[in-house]
Amino acid sequence: MKIRYFEHGDVEQWFDLLLQLWPDSSREDLEFALANIKRNPPTLAVFVATEEASLIGFIEVSTRDWADGCSTRNVGYIEGWFVRPETRRKGVGGRLVKAAEQWAITQGCREMGSDTEIENETSRASLTRYVEKSQLAVFGKRIAQ
Repeated sequence: MKIRYFEHGDVEQWFDLLLQLWPDSSREDLEFALANIKRNPPTLAVFVATEEASLIGFIEVSTRDWADGCSTRNVGYIEGWFVRPETRRKGVGGRLVKAAEQWAITQGCREMGSDTEIENETSRASLTRYVEKSQLAVFGKRIAQ
């Protein structure tokens, strides 16, 4: 297994992984995500885990001015993280997080943040080395047609 930066040739396999992570996404959403990565290389990076010629996981990391639960500015942030179910519990996710953290350090970050839905037990269990800082209820209301 190898961890490396995302490359253009990874696009279709990466899209497959993204759709497993976010199944309600459209092809347009995925194309937008790819364009965003190309547009923001200093503040956004994607690392992939490969086994032979197959992508088995990825992590998308960014820098943010701030993040809930962090006390410093310029915080590394895990935006998306996925490992194929059949390759989980083999250290792939941990190695992806380590690559993201090392990248964030090179960007001047001293803290790393992430988030997930409260009911997402798999994601919450994967962040065992992180301290849960808070739980958030998000509200919305349509105010115009």
